[in-house]
Amino acid sequence: MKLQQRQAIVLVTVLSLLVISFTAFAAYKKNSDDPPENIVAYINGSTIEAEELIIFTQMMRHRGNSFTQVKQHALQDLTRAKVVQQEAVRLGIIENDTYSSFLDEWKKENERRKSAIENEVVIFGPREYSVQAYFDFRQANILNKLKYLWLERQPTVSEDSLLRFFDENSEKLAKKHDLITIYKLIEPTQEKMEQLKSQLETKSFIELFNARKAAGELTEVEIIEERNYKTISKYSSEYYNLVLGLNEGEISSIIKNNGSYMIVMCMQRRPGGEFDLNEKREEVMTMYLDQGFGEYVDRLVTMAKIEKTEHFGNIVLN
Repeated sequence: MKLQQRQAIVLVTVLSLLVISFTAFAAYKKNSDDPPENIVAYINGSTIEAEELIIFTQMMRHRGNSFTQVKQHALQDLTRAKVVQQEAVRLGIIENDTYSSFLDEWKKENERRKSAIENEVVIFGPREYSVQAYFDFRQANILNKLKYLWLERQPTVSEDSLLRFFDENSEKLAKKHDLITIYKLIEPTQEKMEQLKSQLETKSFIELFNARKAAGELTEVEIIEERNYKTISKYSSEYYNLVLGLNEGEISSIIKNNGSYMIVMCMQRRPGGEFDLNEKREEVMTMYLDQGFGEYVDRLVTMAKIEKTEHFGNIVLN
């Protein structure tokens, strides 16, 4: 074989090997740059694992018409949680914002609780936290500590700022609860109440109320107003919500409340008046600061850089 032919063959062989090596290196480089399958997104550079996002998708099932929408809502809520964690790391509240570090904390907490129970030491809360329950518990603690540090850095709230906030939110803050007078017809069973209800077809509510009151049968007059509506709404929420919607002179359907049955009539309803700032100063201050802290967190969310990986679309609910 001539020298020139041998040199050409060697050159082609070398070039082929170079092409193969470059292709293999490029494929290796691409694969090494790809995120692991369990990483579905990055928020400000922090990795988001599939299991972490699934915690939020399970809470978001009722939002959106498709699982794609559910995942998007979940990512938005997770972003809010994550930027709070990242700010907490920056301020020294927690050491790490990764999901794996959270799982380590969760395991240690459950081990601590198990050991305490075995040694007959009193613990508060559940015997053992689920992942989601501990995530919520831990996140609430982080948020409270972050808010405390935020409050320490805030300047004194001026009287003008507080008054302006009070005026802007007067419908919620200044308005007192309506004064509502309720007349009740009460029976211990639904069957008896159905029988009583049928009498309203031939008698007026007031006639029936007065007759039962004179006979010593179950009747009651209740006045719902600013001083007691919170207690009533807390312990008799269904009843409260129903009577709150009654107009003056309107009669309710049968209401079950605290083991008895009743039909009620709204006898009188009048505005409860208004508070001035001094009467609600503490509540107004709390709401003012809560709004400021919410805006602070909103800014963190707005500035967040969110990147989905190719594995985001692979998430499914079990």
